[in-house]
Amino acid sequence: RLLLALFPLKCRTVLNLSFPPLSPCHCCFTVYVGLYGYEYWTASHKVYQLFRARGWSVILNDHLVSRSLGMMQFLIGLLSGALAVVLGLAFFGFHLHPMATFIVGIFLGIRLSNIQFQVVTSAVETVVVCFAEAPSALIENHPSELSGRMIRSWRAAYPNECGF
Repeated sequence: RLLLALFPLKCRTVLNLSFPPLSPCHCCFTVYVGLYGYEYWTASHKVYQLFRARGWSVILNDHLVSRSLGMMQFLIGLLSGALAVVLGLAFFGFHLHPMATFIVGIFLGIRLSNIQFQVVTSAVETVVVCFAEAPSALIENHPSELSGRMIRSWRAAYPNECGF
């Protein structure tokens, strides 16, 4: 998107740059970079083609994990802000302004939880990309409960896009 913003339409036409149809979920592309070592541009094309071939473009745009973890980060930020105010009043009395302490607590809580939840988000995106690429590998390696439960969940959440 940054490249699209930097180059006006006229420049893109003159230079004949072909940009891949990037989805808002660009993180799935970085999974392909990590798994296969492709450069980012090639990985973006391959992941987009994989998801389009499976009919999973809706899944790319869904952002369910990032939305739910974002709400959790906000809640953690609020709790951290409240805890910062309580600890600030307990240790320093009214020498610290409670609103400033609350804002610093919110910022630290959201930032630290963001760092931790990025690991969870990356793991979920890796599972989704690997499952999109080779669902049979999951069935071969985990034939009983795990593969069946994951396929049933996909069918329940995305009945038209699932494809198995």
